[in-house]
Amino acid sequence: MIAVVVPLAATLAIQIAVSGAGLSGPVIAPIANDDLGLAAAFVGVYVAFMYATAAVVTATSGAWLQRFGAVGTSQICLSFSGLSLLSISTGTLAGFALAGFLAGVGYGPTTPASSAILARVGRPEQRNLIFSIKQTGVPAGNMLAAAAIPSLALAFGWQTAAAMAGAVVLALAAGMTPLRARLDSGAAIARSPTLRAALVGPMRQILAEDPLRKLVLISVAYSGLQGVLSTFMIVFLVEEAALGVVAAGFVLAAAQIAGVGGRVLWGVVADRFGRPLRVLGLLGLAMGAFGVAMAVFGTGLSYPALTVLAMGFGGTAVAWNGVYLAELARLAGPARAGEIVGAGGLFTFGGVALLPSAFTAIVLAAGSYALALALVSIPAILSGVWLLRGNPAEVKPAP
Repeated sequence: MIAVVVPLAATLAIQIAVSGAGLSGPVIAPIANDDLGLAAAFVGVYVAFMYATAAVVTATSGAWLQRFGAVGTSQICLSFSGLSLLSISTGTLAGFALAGFLAGVGYGPTTPASSAILARVGRPEQRNLIFSIKQTGVPAGNMLAAAAIPSLALAFGWQTAAAMAGAVVLALAAGMTPLRARLDSGAAIARSPTLRAALVGPMRQILAEDPLRKLVLISVAYSGLQGVLSTFMIVFLVEEAALGVVAAGFVLAAAQIAGVGGRVLWGVVADRFGRPLRVLGLLGLAMGAFGVAMAVFGTGLSYPALTVLAMGFGGTAVAWNGVYLAELARLAGPARAGEIVGAGGLFTFGGVALLPSAFTAIVLAAGSYALALALVSIPAILSGVWLLRGNPAEVKPAP
């Protein structure tokens, strides 16, 4: 049990910190709009920049892992994430823009690093649950940012709130040092790996194998809708539902809480029935349907009903990742899990860069957050149908 608990606890803490840091920019943006002189919809540009950076960086995760080890790579990611918050705290437009880049660098290799650790622990029948528990760090970190940052910003100012959060993340990076000897023993190498070893090989394997290719393609739509939820929920509720920023933040926090529970639930379901691809297909249908429902009914519901709807949205759109990553790692095999997850991240993070950008473009063109949310929910529905209409039977993992 200890062999599972320590790596899982460490990767969970890292994921919470990096995810919270990544969402802090979009959470702060509506509060800082008057100081920075930007329209609220431009938060999508920040998120697109962050995840486009993450997409490029995560594709080279194999090189990071070979050079620094999984824990060492995680410490580097935490450091960049902490610096992104300190950059926001400068209170300048340039600092905010730089924060998007730094947060993207920090976010990118985090999941491949944790996958490299977790692929070696636990029993095969626990795989989906282990990965799903670790992935609860994403909505948990988002929940903390959504609930805490607005309150801290109103109490101390948004610049101070960002600086405080950055200091916590940097402290965690330093605190992970003792784990390097335990979890990275023999993992790092002295030479710098080639670009071919870091990117071309894993990407070629993904594109050549149908199960891997299908997984990374549906992740574009799923991650994109998740990114829209996390990025625009507060802005959507403030601009169109006339909620205050703190009240809207708590609705987003409720959605993220549901995402935490959903990740564990769907991991258990996938392990119990042994059909992770079918689970992923059904989640695509559900998250798309909840997105459309939020767009159509979200502005006219009472606060409790709106919160419940948001929790349904979060319990699906924020809850698919653990099952996805466990299946990707299973197909890759323990030896290549980190590299394949990293190369697949080019598609996953690409979705988070693409759909929020499309959301922003629709808002600027049509002036409607509801229309934008409905339209960007459709790809998830189509991806779920595609996955279910294919062959959801399990295949053997790579040797």
